[in-house]
Amino acid sequence: MDSSVAIVSSDEAFASLLEGGLAQEGFRAFVFSPAQEAVAEALAQGVEAIVLDVPSLGEADLAHFLRSLPRGREAVVILVSPEHLSTLDPSLDVDDFALRGAGTAEVAARLRIALWRRGARDSPRILRRGELVIDLAGYRVFVEGRPVQLTYREYELLRFLASHPGRVFTREELVNKVWGYEFYGGTRTVDVHVRRLRAKIESPHRTFIETVRNVGYRFRPS
Repeated sequence: MDSSVAIVSSDEAFASLLEGGLAQEGFRAFVFSPAQEAVAEALAQGVEAIVLDVPSLGEADLAHFLRSLPRGREAVVILVSPEHLSTLDPSLDVDDFALRGAGTAEVAARLRIALWRRGARDSPRILRRGELVIDLAGYRVFVEGRPVQLTYREYELLRFLASHPGRVFTREELVNKVWGYEFYGGTRTVDVHVRRLRAKIESPHRTFIETVRNVGYRFRPS
């Protein structure tokens, strides 16, 4: 069973949507009103994370809510903002931020990352390589917090290489490990998938997959 999450919001439609989405992601989600007693109630139930719906609270109530949380709390706190993050105070004692429009999948991924950082979750569910984060439970990839859309084979290739940073694999080895021994498409398909991966996750200033000339590929060690 995944972690328990308290959703603090007075927007019933949004809270219900988020509750259902997080449940599909494997979380045990509960909805609480922004009333002050919600803090004690949520923590009394032993929740591991609190998702605060910023529009429901307002700036003054948000600051008051955060100050009311006990020092040294175990629960992580995620803020969900309506449109943009530029107006939020970066000094707030929270673990991460998410946009309402990004969807519940991103909120779930940010929860997993924050919980992993806090030590409330087993680290094998999240594979972090610098700015690249692979959500192994949800089959999702994020670069600098932004979701990246990959095909299943692109994801498997990236996951395999990232799981062995610094180790060089030949194209034949990658075909066997990622595509399977019964694949007869040839090793050129590895080059095609690596090229597509690089286009999606890399930039002129950020390299994850390195080509080892006349040998194959490796995931760049951090």
